[in-house]
Amino acid sequence: MIFTSYIVLALAWGICKGDKAPFFRERNQHGQIVKMPDEQEKNTLMVFTNDMCGTCKHVVPELDHVKRHYTDLRIIVVSNPIYYEEGLQVPDGVHLIRSDGLMNTYLIHSVPTAMLIDREGIILATQSVSSYENIMDMIGLSAEKVS
Repeated sequence: MIFTSYIVLALAWGICKGDKAPFFRERNQHGQIVKMPDEQEKNTLMVFTNDMCGTCKHVVPELDHVKRHYTDLRIIVVSNPIYYEEGLQVPDGVHLIRSDGLMNTYLIHSVPTAMLIDREGIILATQSVSSYENIMDMIGLSAEKVS
């Protein structure tokens, strides 16, 4: 009974700061394996999106600014699978994983949602975002410093 209640509460609250990020092993847009945790010992920014989300279409291209100004950060965009030719395009150096399963594993209920994960796989922050400035603030950089 207590165990069942814990699962229900975890599902209702989602994954929080201080939690261990769930393990995954998926292929990106180039067919390369992307894993959590990262063996290269980099912090990871995960941005959960959907191809039909207008805000996501504005936030994802701006990840190029994040990548340029925070070069030690691995960036992964997780989006829904698509069944047509064109979909969300990500900047060079950003992984795109198409997986409803990861959305469910990470208990994502709204998009875009960003999650910052440290080298040990611990979630440092998670929040809904409406602009790349929100992401820059989340990773501790001032958006005003970016030209």
